[in-house]
Amino acid sequence: MQIASACGEQDSVADELSRNIERINDSSQEVAGGADQTAQACSELSQLAQSLQTTMQRFRLTK
Repeated sequence: MQIASACGEQDSVADELSRNIERINDSSQEVAGGADQTAQACSELSQLAQSLQTTMQRFRLTK
C-alpha cells in the first residue's frame, strides 16, 4: 500500500516537474524573441543616429 502511494506521489511530482520545465521553456523562448527584437531595434536606432549625424554635418554655425 505504501509503495503504491509513493509511486503515485512520484508520478505527481514528475508531472509537475514536466509542466514547470515546459513553462520555463516557453518563457525562455519569449525572452529570446524579445532579445532579438531589442537587438533589431538597437541596430535600427544606430542607423538612424548615423544618418542624423551625417545630416547635421551639413549645417554649420557661424558667428
